[in-house]
Amino acid sequence: MKLTALSILLFFLLSISLNGQPLHLQYTKQQIKEDLSFMKYWLIQYHPNAQHPDFAEEFDAHFLNLPTKDTVSSFEAFQLFSSIMPIIKDGHTQLTVPPKSWKPCYYEGSYFPLEVYWDGTNLYLVKNLIDFIEQEDDLEYHSPAIPLGSKLLSINGIPSKDLLEEMRLGLMRDNNNLNYPTWVLNQYFYEYFSDMYGCQEVYQITYEHNGEIIRASVSGIPSFYFDQEDAKNQHPKGIHLSFEEQYATLSLRSWHDRIVRKEYHQKLKTELVNAFEQIVDSNVPNLIIDLRDNQGGNMNHSILALSYLLDQPFEIIKTIKRIKKGVLTEIETKQTGLHTPNEKEFTGKLFVLINGGSFSNTSIFCTALKKYNRATFIGSETGGSSYTFCYGPSNYKLKHTRITIKIPSNQAVLQSDNQVRHGVLPDYEISPTIEGILEKRDEMMEFTTDLIQNQPIEK
Repeated sequence: MKLTALSILLFFLLSISLNGQPLHLQYTKQQIKEDLSFMKYWLIQYHPNAQHPDFAEEFDAHFLNLPTKDTVSSFEAFQLFSSIMPIIKDGHTQLTVPPKSWKPCYYEGSYFPLEVYWDGTNLYLVKNLIDFIEQEDDLEYHSPAIPLGSKLLSINGIPSKDLLEEMRLGLMRDNNNLNYPTWVLNQYFYEYFSDMYGCQEVYQITYEHNGEIIRASVSGIPSFYFDQEDAKNQHPKGIHLSFEEQYATLSLRSWHDRIVRKEYHQKLKTELVNAFEQIVDSNVPNLIIDLRDNQGGNMNHSILALSYLLDQPFEIIKTIKRIKKGVLTEIETKQTGLHTPNEKEFTGKLFVLINGGSFSNTSIFCTALKKYNRATFIGSETGGSSYTFCYGPSNYKLKHTRITIKIPSNQAVLQSDNQVRHGVLPDYEISPTIEGILEKRDEMMEFTTDLIQNQPIEK
């Protein structure tokens, strides 16, 4: 019998469990079936993407064909439920494991300790966090000296390519665009690996360096070491403006008021207005807006930014729909309709940096710029859709597994072309290389500044 991709993964999960990892919480087949029924009901009741007539049939057919043992662990259950993502096709729908499953990993020291980079073909080692831990006498973490840039061929016996494909399968995405789940894994591999496979005291690694294949064992570590590393690497400002002779660079880490206020101690609207006023007043001929890793936030801020960049009344969203009395119904909001440009307008050339982490409101902003032919896009396809996406999630907790599913209630339609099922595409496709990452080079920014400096001088 031909095994499906998910059945192979469940086999691996079972193998891992039988080789030293506790199975943690256990659920019966009947409990899993009941939780699937709960999830199906909530999706049909509240999710805009579940309103097409074939959804219930697709849902039943998908889970009917998946193997389910008499009992499954919390991690196996999480992977099983997450396999709905290719069907619901929405990046704001998210599943999280219950605290009883992840807290032992967080406090007892067993997260995967390596930061990695997946370029679509190979999984590379970027950093070994064990090298940065001050070892204590009563608690030591072990790892051989694995050279940075080595290709990780397998983890716990699972080939890296299969591992990444299976992990992406269970992650949120808009439509069929896999750039966002790829970005998520490159940012948070240790967390999602543990959510899907569980935590281990020791991880078995097979890697390749200089043509030699080597096997090694590395210790798991507590999650707070990743938190410490994130704090070290965090940008000092959520919104940052700088000037060079030929261009200005505006970096926007988030459109989310609370994130910008809490993490960067800035007021987003105030900073945006001040930045664009400075840009316009400077008469700088070129502007780079860096939206990489910006996962979205308040749509009103993208409207504000666009008002300084467009010279005509503009539209960012065609329609917004919400389920009312069982019917997906069009509603009016202040984000729909035409918006008025600002009297002060930046009239120079605009370059926008994007990647798979450019999501949600960032895709709205970029889609509008693309629609009005206002910018040159550099990088990789946005993780967020340029056609339609859902937002405004509410939490629903499954009865037995206690897995939480976030279900959005609103659907925004950006374009009426039903054939568009991708994100905003770059005019120049540039992605990081492992060499550039290890050398701490910003290859995308280098390309953009070269493009500006080498462009013909207008007479």
